[in-house]
Amino acid sequence: MRGKFTVSEMILISLIAAISIVTKPYLKALAAPLPIAGVVMGAFYMMWVVFIALLINKRYSATLFSLLQAVLALALGVAGKWGLWVFVGYTIPGLAVDFIFMSRTSKLVKSILSGAAANFIGSFIAMLIFTPNIGNKIFLLAPSIFSGAIGGFLALSLHKFIDRIGYYKAKEYGE
Repeated sequence: MRGKFTVSEMILISLIAAISIVTKPYLKALAAPLPIAGVVMGAFYMMWVVFIALLINKRYSATLFSLLQAVLALALGVAGKWGLWVFVGYTIPGLAVDFIFMSRTSKLVKSILSGAAANFIGSFIAMLIFTPNIGNKIFLLAPSIFSGAIGGFLALSLHKFIDRIGYYKAKEYGE
């Protein structure tokens, strides 16, 4: 059974993916006045994928979560201009989170690095797909690293809160 997800884990992944997709349009509306809204809101977007990696604590849980997010975004009509590119834009950051979580380092370092990497990759993919002249917008990648790192820290804080109240306890990553 190593590496397989239990029913309760799949339910948690599904519920949190649904919450993340349903709240995304509201976060976009709140951030709309900001000149780099997508980059700044990456802290909240990437918080969810890092949180799943912490909560489920199994290999490829972040990738499964990201793939499910892409399916939900398309099904609920919130993918916007992404269309089928949503599978690339959501899944590759999830793979990055999983890759970082396979390392042997502290949860704090994993959370911050994976949030930063996921948001950087997501922002870079969006620029490649939607920006004809990427050269003049490459400076937006620095804030995306910072806001993603904040998202990773928020995910760790949320996970510690869930741990403290004793709601859900996962095994070590990769077991």
